[in-house]
Amino acid sequence: TSGKNSATEAMFFPTLSQTYTITVGAGGAAASYGNENAGSDSVFNTITSVGGGKGIYSSGTSDLDGGCGGGGAPTGVGGGAGTANQGFGGGDGSGATPGNGGGGGGAGEIGEDGSGTGATNGGGDGGDGIASTITGASVYRSGGGGAGGAGAGGNGGGASGPTATSGTSYAGNAATASTGGGGSGSAGYTSLTARDGGAGGSGIVLLKIEDNGTATFSGGVTSTVDTSTVSGYKIYSVTATSSTSETVTFTTS
Repeated sequence: TSGKNSATEAMFFPTLSQTYTITVGAGGAAASYGNENAGSDSVFNTITSVGGGKGIYSSGTSDLDGGCGGGGAPTGVGGGAGTANQGFGGGDGSGATPGNGGGGGGAGEIGEDGSGTGATNGGGDGGDGIASTITGASVYRSGGGGAGGAGAGGNGGGASGPTATSGTSYAGNAATASTGGGGSGSAGYTSLTARDGGAGGSGIVLLKIEDNGTATFSGGVTSTVDTSTVSGYKIYSVTATSSTSETVTFTTS
């Protein structure tokens, strides 16, 4: 299943005993404003899922764009753009003083614009992700992160933003690991110490092969295999890779 309302990609048929590159992208690390981080790409062979854009607190547009766009700043900066066939853009900030940021874009929906002032808890909701049944159950992934000021996280691992209160500031919340979801923004108003935004969720690579096949990974790959949920198939879940040079090879018995 592809994002941004695009057609499903064609099935991939690997050549036996050939080596294919596999990489699980890390989510953007939690960081203070001005030091926000975008997510990293996940890759299988020639298929690349672009890492999510970063949300921003104040100004600047570097790395806002991504597979799904990051949320725009409370100061009124527009949200980042998503990538064709992958995800939607982030919402715009409200532009008030103090304002509310936009929610991050999801694979299935645009992020909501922020509204009102910081005292109104009008942080934009993150866009929903999309569902896949590759593991035998319908699971949403790649939901956008909600903005600080009670922005709801998008369905698919996106984190919800904390509620803002006068005199107290709150760090953003981390997205769910292995979903590609977005972390939330931080919250607070009235001359407070700035808090870190939440970390994005790491990616995942899912491989579904017939049960007479075997996937063999290089040493830096963290994976599990499910041989029972989907009759006639093995489902490999790759949740981490130690470098961008890890590989997988397929054989049959």
